[in-house]
Amino acid sequence: MYRKFCALALLLVLFLTGCTEAATLDPREVRTEEALAENEWGVTLSADNVTPTGLTIVCERDEGSEAEISTTPVFKVYMRSDDVWVPYERTDGEFGYKAWEQVFYELAADEPLLLEADWTWLHGELPAGKYLLMKRFFAQESQDNRKAPEIFFVFAEFEIEE
Repeated sequence: MYRKFCALALLLVLFLTGCTEAATLDPREVRTEEALAENEWGVTLSADNVTPTGLTIVCERDEGSEAEISTTPVFKVYMRSDDVWVPYERTDGEFGYKAWEQVFYELAADEPLLLEADWTWLHGELPAGKYLLMKRFFAQESQDNRKAPEIFFVFAEFEIEE
């Protein structure tokens, strides 16, 4: 329990300080083959119950790694433009505010983590098209909680039909 508390406290500090340069990602550089590549931690995302107002994010991981893996409610939505994913911009003239709960969810190896994503407060309703959802994850090697966790990104494609 104490170990998990320390790991979550460290993750919270990193999150609040803006993390590091390694945690940044230029959205204009997200190419299809990069976005859907596998990661060394065996974490995958998929989208379920997709609607123009939100979806269910299904986070899963392989049982091979003993690292503690966690994520936050934060996500980014990209729209397909040619072969590049670009950040989705609202088209209804309204302005969405970016405010997220500061909570961490641990991703267990034996059951999927289901997160409800409602983006109406940020993006409004999404029009028909192909999209990419990006989430940031934190991996902490279980044997050494003194090291900063490794930050990595995982993506899931989804489509909103007319």
